[in-house]
Amino acid sequence: MVTDEAIKLLVDLVQSDSTNPPGTEERAAHHVAEYLTRHDVAVKWQEVSSGRQNLLACLNGEASRQRPALLFCGHLDTVPIGSQQWAHEPFGAQIDDGVLFGRGASDMKSGVAAMAVMMARLRQTYGSHSLPIQLLLTVGEEVDSIGAERYLEQYGVDGVGGIVIGEPTNGQIGIGHKGAYWMEMQCFGRTAHGSMPQLGVNAIDQILEALNLLGQIRENLPSDSDAVLGDSTIAITQIGGGIQTNVIPDQAFFRADMRFGTPEQQKRVLDAWQRALDLHQQQHEEFRYQWHPLLNRSPLFTEPSHPLIQKAQALCNVDANSWRTVSYYTDGSVLAAPTNIPTLIYGPGDDRLAHQPDESVPLSSFLECIDFYHDLAKSYAHGDWDLN
Repeated sequence: MVTDEAIKLLVDLVQSDSTNPPGTEERAAHHVAEYLTRHDVAVKWQEVSSGRQNLLACLNGEASRQRPALLFCGHLDTVPIGSQQWAHEPFGAQIDDGVLFGRGASDMKSGVAAMAVMMARLRQTYGSHSLPIQLLLTVGEEVDSIGAERYLEQYGVDGVGGIVIGEPTNGQIGIGHKGAYWMEMQCFGRTAHGSMPQLGVNAIDQILEALNLLGQIRENLPSDSDAVLGDSTIAITQIGGGIQTNVIPDQAFFRADMRFGTPEQQKRVLDAWQRALDLHQQQHEEFRYQWHPLLNRSPLFTEPSHPLIQKAQALCNVDANSWRTVSYYTDGSVLAAPTNIPTLIYGPGDDRLAHQPDESVPLSSFLECIDFYHDLAKSYAHGDWDLN
């Protein structure tokens, strides 16, 4: 019965379209809130923007004053389904041979559902006793982490001693990720008739020149990569310009997704980028541009020797060298990185399937993750280990 109820919650979540943009997390959030309320877990809503709310839950009010809280955190939004064909209905939550398919199945509605079920199981086990376990489900992580930012602004994390991020890790123990820097580059030309290009300045030509400069930097990224978090990466993810075929474009743009293991890596690359642009502008008077960050997220790292990581390894029955970093960034960049709160990244599903057509999660992985979260939280509540 408990298993059936857990799977039903996951099905309800995947069937709730919470695509971001535009950010339609409300229905999914209410499914979780109704489930938790039905199991006597106290919930609270935090307004983020119109129609968008974070969901907070705790066990019998505030966390214990004697011990810092262990905060379980997940996000309710998903990326769009994309233009590729799906073999399964994206919001159908179809179960085929023990695998559930749908947008968010892996990233990360299975993690969200597992955390909610964990909270309900703890309430059932401990009744009205107060436990230092909290749950935060955010909006907006897939775009700008606005939910995590609002939570930090309003509540802070002074009472939080550790964080568990439920992103997909395929049942492996994650201890960190690179920082993310998204930027937009714009070039400005002069419009003219398409048959007389010599009378204009083609902004698309200029953006191609800028892309060539960035490509040279990408080929010569710093070799002093962070030993744990890995090499820096630069990916061009969007490009556009022009208004119609017979008009020389006076504006063009591209966007890039950059990942860095350390703030020092980021600074070196961005400084090199600015120097290259300045030099190119000196050599080409008509080259006009501007660029600005769209997002800037810190790297996240927890020492493998920390008790939170060691306890996770013990529960998974793996040795001290069994850990990994993940390629994506998480809300931990906002919540944990600024004050170095120890953070575990652990969730059901294969992160390689995230954002893909026919995203899926094995139900066995989902159910095992519920047990893992429950045992981790229960052992901390018992005082079997500490966060400092």
